[in-house]
This record gives sequence, C-alpha cells and structure tokens, in this order.
Amino acid sequence: MKNGTCLKCKSNNVVMSGSEYGGVGPGLQMMVMGDGQGMSSTKLWQTYLCLDCGYFENYITDRNVLDKIKANLTKSNWKKVK
Repeated sequence: MKNGTCLKCKSNNVVMSGSEYGGVGPGLQMMVMGDGQGMSSTKLWQTYLCLDCGYFENYITDRNVLDKIKANLTKSNWKKVK
C-alpha cells in the first residue's frame, strides 16, 4: 500500500491519511499491547486506503510504542512472523 498499489485488487487508486494522527477515526487513540503487562495508547499512526475495493492498512508511527513491543516481545501477545 505504501508504494501506491493496493495489495488486494492491484489498483493504483490508493490514498493515505493527511496527518500522522490516523485516517480511520482521526484524533482517536489506538491501544497497543506493548510490554505484556498493559496497553499503551498512541495517536500516531498512518492509514492507507484503496478507493476501489476499500481495503485499508494502518501503520503505527509511534517509535516509543514500537520500541516497547520490540523490547518485550516474549512477554507481549505479539509473535514474530516467520
């Protein structure tokens, strides 16, 4: 999606949210399990949306949340994709 091509329908009619605060529910907080002990909130994510099929992806851009997940991967509910 980040390259402008939809992963589902291959359309080039992809847009991204205009701010770093997300395109789906702008201004809302996203809750993310970060350390296995509780949820971390962030308003920093980017949304990509295909205007042809409706498929969308969210990318967390909050470096603090991403680093917390990385440092506590064995304690959190995140699993590395092989």
